[in-house]
Amino acid sequence: TEAMYTLAEFHTENGNTDDARKWYQRILNQHPGETEAQLRIVQLADPTIGSESQSLEGLDRIFADPNADLDQKIKAIIPHLQEFAQTADPVLGKKLEDLTSQLQLAHPGESKVPSIQGDLAYYRGDLPAAIRFYRQSVIQGKAVYAVWEQLLRACSEAHFVSEQMELARQALDLFPNQPRIHFYLAEAAATLHIYDEGLEAINMGRLMARKDGY
Repeated sequence: TEAMYTLAEFHTENGNTDDARKWYQRILNQHPGETEAQLRIVQLADPTIGSESQSLEGLDRIFADPNADLDQKIKAIIPHLQEFAQTADPVLGKKLEDLTSQLQLAHPGESKVPSIQGDLAYYRGDLPAAIRFYRQSVIQGKAVYAVWEQLLRACSEAHFVSEQMELARQALDLFPNQPRIHFYLAEAAATLHIYDEGLEAINMGRLMARKDGY
């Protein structure tokens, strides 16, 4: 299978989409549930596609399939999410919202799904929704630092000070060596006039930043 993927990617890089599609189809003939090959065929289906929102149209069936690999789905959607962060295209945003909703239905309880939904809400500027999704992700999943940092950033930007304070304290139990967590705690503590805790947090943050070479 790995060799067939290599050949398909070789033909894709050289612009031979028909040959690439044939190799992906061979993979599916042998392994019908291979999510990556299904996604690649969809992405190669129309080389004349000009926009990211159009190129997402064929993904609905795969995203709605609970047996299709979640990591491959997320890998496929991230470039479109990054484009939305830059363009705020409402058509693309609506399509991404539909696809992430399908992910939620297909993979209930998976912490990666609300994390992606949180990113989409954040890029849309809906900070309360982003915070809600990120909180759901950290409740459901393992201690993933990137999600906690995004959660605290959204709280800071939304000026949800009490929530930021509570979450920063929780995050420090998981990531005591991360300077940004200390700084978010210090910011909230200072705003709430809890100066002793804020000063301790800022000093610890500086110490950790020096250790990390910031």
